[in-house]
This record gives sequence, structure tokens and C-alpha cells, in this order.
Amino acid sequence: MIKKSNLIYKSLLICIFFSFLCTSCNNDYRYHCQDPNHWEDEDCKPPLCEVSQTCPWMLTDAYKPKKP
Repeated sequence: MIKKSNLIYKSLLICIFFSFLCTSCNNDYRYHCQDPNHWEDEDCKPPLCEVSQTCPWMLTDAYKPKKP
């Protein structure tokens, strides 16, 4: 016979596991300049981004600067 407390602990662990699993499934970026939609923003261009080291070419390999 399974103890009631063991069942509660197992259920709790399963709930915690699935809550972590679900929260990690979004499309957020860690840094503002990592998002391709923000690459043209002023804070993602030098010299502002160089101070905080959040320039797109520092954060991702997918960045390809536009040629003038």
C-alpha cells in the first residue's frame, strides 16, 4: 500500500517539473539586442551597445550588418 504522503510528494514533484517545463517554452530573448526585431534600435548600435556589451554581433552569430 502506498502511503498518502508519498503520493502527495510525487504529485508535487510532477507539478513542479511541468511548471518549469512550461515556463521555458517561450520565445523571449535574454537581451533586448538579441532579438532581430530590435537590431535597428539606437541602443543596439555603437557606442551605446558597446558599453554594456549587448551589441547584436556580440550576442548572436546570425547578425549580419546591412551594407549602406
